[in-house]
Amino acid sequence: MLKGSSRITPIKGRGPRIGARLRRDFTPNGTLRPHALLVLKAPAKINWFLRVCGLRSDGYHEVESLIQKISLYDILAFTPSDDLTVITNLQIPIKQNLVYKAASLLREKCGITTGAKLDLKKKIPIAARTG
Repeated sequence: MLKGSSRITPIKGRGPRIGARLRRDFTPNGTLRPHALLVLKAPAKINWFLRVCGLRSDGYHEVESLIQKISLYDILAFTPSDDLTVITNLQIPIKQNLVYKAASLLREKCGITTGAKLDLKKKIPIAARTG
């Protein structure tokens, strides 16, 4: 199986350095937005094949797969916050949002009491059937 990785974009005092701005510099009421501390590109992949090989002793299945990273990607920006919030360009209820679910589970399992604001700029088409 091939393994892909997300690209980390360092921030050097002027906000996220990404091709298209994740958000404008000012809020609707005119105040300056704080910039994210970490911006990640989450690349899409093509799953060329998936073969389920057998059941393991822990109840999970062994699988064989070949995936390839492609040039489409979503953008995730993380900013410290008191609460856990997800801002996205999608109309998904928060309890069904996988980014929110993953962040909530991470907080719970690691005993984290602070939060984060997670900005998700969805650029990969939903149900793009890439794998």
